[in-house]
Amino acid sequence: MLEIEKITLKNKIVDKDNYFEIGYCEELKIYMMHVFVSWIASYYRYYKIDKEDYNLYKNSPQSFYKKYENEIKQNNNAYTEKFIGSSALRDYDGVKDFQHSYPTKNEIKQNNNVYTENFIGSESLRDYDGVKDFQHSYSTKNGIINPFQNYVYIEGILFARIMWEIGEFLIPPFQKIISKDGSYKFPLREICELKNNSSGNPICYYLPFDDKKKYLHKIN
Repeated sequence: MLEIEKITLKNKIVDKDNYFEIGYCEELKIYMMHVFVSWIASYYRYYKIDKEDYNLYKNSPQSFYKKYENEIKQNNNAYTEKFIGSSALRDYDGVKDFQHSYPTKNEIKQNNNVYTENFIGSESLRDYDGVKDFQHSYSTKNGIINPFQNYVYIEGILFARIMWEIGEFLIPPFQKIISKDGSYKFPLREICELKNNSSGNPICYYLPFDDKKKYLHKIN
């Protein structure tokens, strides 16, 4: 298991016409393709390729385009087995805004009797003498606490590490394989479990953290 804070490409080749770039990722020790996605906030989808694919693009771009047609065109078949992660949580296997389904650890509430004369300060501004969210009255350089901490790289997959007050969860990217007969297959769901909220509604899939070693050999 490897925690990843950033993903960069070495010897990068940029295809401006098709909105992607390829290169070697030193953090993950693999060759990758980053496909630019234009959305409300633009982001990248991460695909695993190999050195042969990298050289294929240099020698025959058209052959590369054909091999990775689904990934490059960003159609409904884009979530292939080559898709290993994304810089946006919308591509991870959960309902919309699943990361906000629970409070983060820094949002745990205490009772009203804790503000004694021995209370001298707090790491949270909710404990300071101001209206709710007073710290957002003016723009600041730092945003609010994000439950999305970083990535956890396990056997070729970039799991999103979500920290809620109820615990730590590893959320898989949304892989969806469409067969020629039109049927669907979700490879990563086979080794994950479904997380429901207190009302029984599904939130997201996650890799059981306590049992992750048990499942590592199943992820290819």
